Amino acid sequence: MPYEELNKESLLWMYETMVTIRRFEEQSRREADAGKLRGMHSSIGQEAVPTGICAHLNEKDYVLGTHRS
Repeated sequence: MPYEELNKESLLWMYETMVTIRRFEEQSRREADAGKLRGMHSSIGQEAVPTGICAHLNEKDYVLGTHRS
């Protein structure tokens, strides 16, 4: 998304996406703390990274999740 495409709609989408990610992470952390979820690796504080990346993807792009060993 070039700079000139950062309009109000795009910025609102980015904000909502970051809030959604944060809420998911917080709930996942609660579930992990309660012993209901194993292998949880929180990414709280990094919400802008996937949001910024996904803002530039198109329909032909792929996203794969990995985790450091």
